Amino acid sequence: MEKRLITKKQEQAFRLCHQDFEGLTEAEAAERMGVTQATISEHLANVKKVAPQLFPILTKFQAQCYHYITCDGWLPEEIADYMGRPINSVYKALQACRNKGLPLPVKVRGNILRYEELPDPEVSDTIIIRKF
Repeated sequence: MEKRLITKKQEQAFRLCHQDFEGLTEAEAAERMGVTQATISEHLANVKKVAPQLFPILTKFQAQCYHYITCDGWLPEEIADYMGRPINSVYKALQACRNKGLPLPVKVRGNILRYEELPDPEVSDTIIIRKF
């Protein structure tokens, strides 16, 4: 039988906190496991020593905000409207991502090219519009 690199409690803490699983905060994970938040932090620190490639850990909300900013190019205001959350919570989530070492775009939106259909398909079916 192969020896485990992390304990079952460490794995449970990791799965509760990691964005690909439950995505809970450390406080929520601590409450669910019936331990203190310091214990959860200690478990996660031990997992990070063994498997640093699994980090950083984001909450579900942080992961969603990060995805919308970096992949979809949304503005924080658009994220807040879409998710029905206050704009300050979006900014805090993005700041947490930055503090965890994730790169955020300096300019969220710059020159974006997009295609729009013209009302008259005889002329052309699409044109490129430059948005500044």
